[in-house]
Formats: sequence, structure tokens, C-alpha cells
Amino acid sequence: MRIYGDNYRSWHGQVRSGLKKSKVHPHSFRHLFAKEFINNGGSQMELADILGHESLETTRIYATKSVAEQRETLNKMSKNRYKNF
Repeated sequence: MRIYGDNYRSWHGQVRSGLKKSKVHPHSFRHLFAKEFINNGGSQMELADILGHESLETTRIYATKSVAEQRETLNKMSKNRYKNF
């Protein structure tokens, strides 16, 4: 019987990879999943159902991008827009 299973090994590998141990916890993976789901075309309505949220406002907290992420999105948009000129 494995006490920790594959998830522990994955988590342990992430900690050894340079992430701060204090930042690695199940809730941070929940936020990461939410952002990845939205970034890969999922809707906030679907995400709310998956996460079990009754309110889209709660889901919005999970899916909100940081200022750096917003800046990166804007930079990508401007590069794509002007590369055809």
C-alpha cells in the first residue's frame, strides 16, 4: 500500500525543481487547473460546474489573471496583429 501515491512524487519533484515549498499545496493546484482550463478554451460556466461553485464570482477569483499574465496576453496580441504589416 502506498501512502502518498503518484501525486506525492509529482509534488516532491516540483519542490525539488525550485518552487517554494510554502507555495505548493492542493489549493494552488486548484487555481492552476482553473487557469489552464480557461487558457485552453473552457468557459467560466463549465469551470464553475467542475469546481462546484454556485456563483460565477467565486469562479472569477480562480480564473483572474495576474498583471504580468495580462501584460503577456496584450504583448502576444500586438505581435500577432502587426506581424502581417
